[in-house]
Amino acid sequence: MWFAALGLSLVLGVLPGGGSFVDDDGTVHEGSIEAIAKIGVTKGCNPPVNDRYCPDRSVNRQQMAAFLTRALNLPATTVDFFADDAGSIFEDDINRLAAAGVTRGCTQDRTRFCPESVMTRGQMAAMLARAFNYPASGVDRFADDDGHVFEADIQAIAALGVTLGCNPPDNDRFCPDAVVKRGAMASFLTRALNLTPTTPPPRESPLPGNPDGVYPVPADARAEDTLTPDIVIGNGTPSSCTSPAVVDAVAQGGIITFDCGPNPHTIVMTETAKVVNTAGPEIVIDGGGKVTLSGGGTGRILYMNTCDPDQVWTTSHCQNQDHPRLTIQNLTFTEANSSGLDPDG
Repeated sequence: MWFAALGLSLVLGVLPGGGSFVDDDGTVHEGSIEAIAKIGVTKGCNPPVNDRYCPDRSVNRQQMAAFLTRALNLPATTVDFFADDAGSIFEDDINRLAAAGVTRGCTQDRTRFCPESVMTRGQMAAMLARAFNYPASGVDRFADDDGHVFEADIQAIAALGVTLGCNPPDNDRFCPDAVVKRGAMASFLTRALNLTPTTPPPRESPLPGNPDGVYPVPADARAEDTLTPDIVIGNGTPSSCTSPAVVDAVAQGGIITFDCGPNPHTIVMTETAKVVNTAGPEIVIDGGGKVTLSGGGTGRILYMNTCDPDQVWTTSHCQNQDHPRLTIQNLTFTEANSSGLDPDG
């Protein structure tokens, strides 16, 4: 199968210097991020590459479960504690956390965990206090947690230096209802685990991309000229832009544009549009920046396979040929679903 180049690049592995991640260089939490990465508490935020940590992104409850499960090496359990985490990639971590008594869920009846809800600093304090079995403290360090449901937990983690406060250099506030960021979470965990923050040396290689200049887009990656289309889908109204019209146009090939009216328009595909291999060699589908093709959550939107005999073989080396060449530009895809289909196809 051959698709037109889309100008994508991947960064694999860790760049020399700069540590494990490319997006935390110079941040106040960089040393702590490196410390928890070293012992496997964090794997990054952009699998499978995982060269980014996303320090400014909020921590949600299921991510917190994963952090603590890895940090404490909590044992597995066969008990399913909550009704709302089925299908979460962190379900096992959530159940381990519940079995250890670190979480009680997010509802009074303790049947829900709310895995995608963000963690507040107060909730984080409660989980850390339970996870590490911190003793109560009578010292009231902060002015903004008086009467708060998690005040005792906040005092407990403050007494042991796990938190320093939220308003340096005064640090007389904890901000219990503020959202926990991933960078700050790394520092909390580093202190709780008695790790040593390790700030890596400066990055020896530049970051990916071209932040300091401009480089022309290579010719093969530039948008195609569609001023003289071979097929125009629609006659100026949204109702004229239909799934059958898209399917028919893609099968014919050539330069395809849309005329669905002046406003953005979504076409729900009731059938997959399939490229016929003899329709090329050049096929361009241009949505004009206004058209979205939707799979409706149930189907594949577009299909191209040079080795599918139903779409016509054009060479004896179908897996390695330079045509047809498909360009998709100014077009949005949404809600496609190819689950259950043969991945080799």
